[in-house]
Amino acid sequence: MDGYRTGTFTWNKKTAPIPNLLTVRNDVVYLDDITIERPTVYEKEVKTELRTASVLRIPYTTPRNVALRFTRKNISLLSSGVEVYPLYITKYDTLTTDFLSKIPFHHVFFVFCPEERRLLRTLFYVRNAYPRSLLYTLAEPEEIPVLLTAGVDLFNYTVENEEALRRVLENPTKEYLEKECNSTVRTKRLLRLLYREFYESIEKYTAFKRKKELYISEDALYRPEVRRFRQRVRERYTPPSHVVVLFPCSAKKPYSQSQSHRRLRTAIPRNGVLTELILTSPLGVVPRELEDFAKYDIPVTGHWSHEEVMETASLLNDILAKIPHPVVYSHVSTAYQPIIEQLQVPVIDTAEGNPLSEQSLTTLASHLQDLDRTPFLERKMRAISKFLFHEDIFPGKISVTGRRTKLIRSDKVLARYSSDLILAQAGAERVTTYCVTVDFDLRGDVFCPGVLSAYSGVRPGDQVVIKRIINGEHAVGVGRAVLPGFMMRKMDRGMAVKVHTRFHYAGTNNC
Repeated sequence: MDGYRTGTFTWNKKTAPIPNLLTVRNDVVYLDDITIERPTVYEKEVKTELRTASVLRIPYTTPRNVALRFTRKNISLLSSGVEVYPLYITKYDTLTTDFLSKIPFHHVFFVFCPEERRLLRTLFYVRNAYPRSLLYTLAEPEEIPVLLTAGVDLFNYTVENEEALRRVLENPTKEYLEKECNSTVRTKRLLRLLYREFYESIEKYTAFKRKKELYISEDALYRPEVRRFRQRVRERYTPPSHVVVLFPCSAKKPYSQSQSHRRLRTAIPRNGVLTELILTSPLGVVPRELEDFAKYDIPVTGHWSHEEVMETASLLNDILAKIPHPVVYSHVSTAYQPIIEQLQVPVIDTAEGNPLSEQSLTTLASHLQDLDRTPFLERKMRAISKFLFHEDIFPGKISVTGRRTKLIRSDKVLARYSSDLILAQAGAERVTTYCVTVDFDLRGDVFCPGVLSAYSGVRPGDQVVIKRIINGEHAVGVGRAVLPGFMMRKMDRGMAVKVHTRFHYAGTNNC
């Protein structure tokens, strides 16, 4: 799932769905029918299926010298004969870091920490070090959506928590998360920390989505997938021309299908080589070539917050910095003026009042008469390739044909495109980044035990090429990643790639 995981925990042939709630009865913690020893210091007579380490409970505000002594004692109590370990996090960061580095793998970690920033830091440390481990923490009902997104799998049972978990699993969206986090100061603080300070930690678990998103709250400006879009544009987009036109966004997506953008584009010569940049929030800047990947809706008021202005201007300045001697035309309304004022290059204003007026369009057209001409679709396919795979997989000469579904070919068909780029075998062979390597006959989906290597930049939902070592590496299929690339080698079970196309080399009989 997006940011958190769903699945099944199996122990002694018993299974329990994840995420889940734990029920405590005397000295036993129940995960459905699976029994776990309650984390206490005293010796217990009851026998459970999962044993818990007996460690000293360290209150969060314990004096440093006492916390140091207790932590050293807990490290000395580490035993290979237990499956569950309680983590009592104190306010001493150096002590905590040293302690966590000495903790080996356990199937379940109970995490106790009242302070939000240190709680998130601990969750991500354990999640990254031991991705197969389950994480538990105490939570109020309103905290479950944000803690689930941070990687917590198990919560304390209450009727209210049961209802809260059910609701979030029925509405696994960032809109629901952001709405629920407006309920208390603690949940809002957790969300802001998660989005702003722990972006790199949460982004790698965040799915690459193609469905329409709703950006309603101001927090959406810092959603992991929104920040990732801005980062990919910043790092992977290459402006095709030194001539740049800034356009406003439109309610209809993709923009080019809206009435306003159809009218705006009448001022541009057909196949004119031009850098078209659409200014919008919260994505910031959407290049025309990448507009199919901007599927969203926002409450349009014409007002920009200071943070929206600064994020958009920052991205725009970074794009313009890639262009030697850019010539920038601003064809936007006065509502965008705060952004234009932040630009570090001269800007020519071509919108005389209404950008859609005949006078404004005539003025813009007069500046764009002498553009070079190359096929726009070719430029678009190359930009999409770099956006998706961080490389232009296409050879020097390609053709793009078709109406609804485009065929990209050189001497062979390389890919198909309607609203997404789907690789054919010839195109998949050219991909060097978003690859998962296996060494078996590809007869179905790819599971983690069979993965030899995986590109670390892969995110859930990314299109990946499955390559098999057969007298060198050959593309044997294409699919969608289920896990981040770095987890595919760390997990010893579970699906890594959902395969949707198999090629000629998929089985040894075809090699």
